[in-house]
Amino acid sequence: MNARALVAWPLFVALGAVLLLLVGRPAGAQGAPRGWEHRVFRMDPADYRDKADYLEIVRANNNDHLRAEPDFYQHVLQVLGRDGWELVQVERPRASLVYFYLKRPVR
Repeated sequence: MNARALVAWPLFVALGAVLLLLVGRPAGAQGAPRGWEHRVFRMDPADYRDKADYLEIVRANNNDHLRAEPDFYQHVLQVLGRDGWELVQVERPRASLVYFYLKRPVR
């Protein structure tokens, strides 16, 4: 083996290790999700207008319910996210009703 090959070999090994870290494990590797569980979360103002966390967000928005609604949706999604739920889709069939479609790996 010549001197260039001896110098280049550790560089190729290091590059390969970096690529493995960036790419991760192949699909089906141990630790990969076994599937997904799904949840539909219904957001209707009639269901949360009297809840303490919603009222706190309304107060923070100068008692403006219209301005507070997106902040409350964000709050709900953050709470669900801490429990492992990921938002997949949002549906708003009418102005006062929102559905969040969520998924998370099976536990």
